[in-house]
Amino acid sequence: SFSAFFTQFKSLWLALLLWGISAAVAKRHVVYWNSTNTRLTAGDLSIQMNLNDYLDVYCPHYLATGAPVPEQPESLALYLVGEESFKGCVETKGAIKRWECNTPFAPFGPVRFSEKIQRFTPFSLGFEFLPGRHYYYSYRPVNLTAMFLDCGRKPERTHACTGRTC
Repeated sequence: SFSAFFTQFKSLWLALLLWGISAAVAKRHVVYWNSTNTRLTAGDLSIQMNLNDYLDVYCPHYLATGAPVPEQPESLALYLVGEESFKGCVETKGAIKRWECNTPFAPFGPVRFSEKIQRFTPFSLGFEFLPGRHYYYSYRPVNLTAMFLDCGRKPERTHACTGRTC
């Protein structure tokens, strides 16, 4: 009947509306993590993030043919590290490996890893971000300087991310 169809249509419309509102609120913050990212290597990368936002990290990528390729393509592992490690540019035993960028010639473009900024996670390897704290990402590839990204939580559920080179 028409009323049953109309009720289903209202439910679908409401679901799409709520999905659209939630998608409009969350933002995706993109970082190309490689030695040619001057904002990251110069130390002036800063990102303000809220709960439910995403940090999208793109790994170093090279075309298999055509473009010049460095002698040693960048392959790296990204870690969450403590503040002392970040500010002192030193490695720590407490670093948490988040991602490994080991496919610099991926056939369909750069590999992307996404970190959802959330208070609770249903995933065993997910990370839970607490209000008022800073979170630091770093890596130290062979033959290159280290690049660091500071993701800080402000009390109002906002993150600030800052990059620097050591």
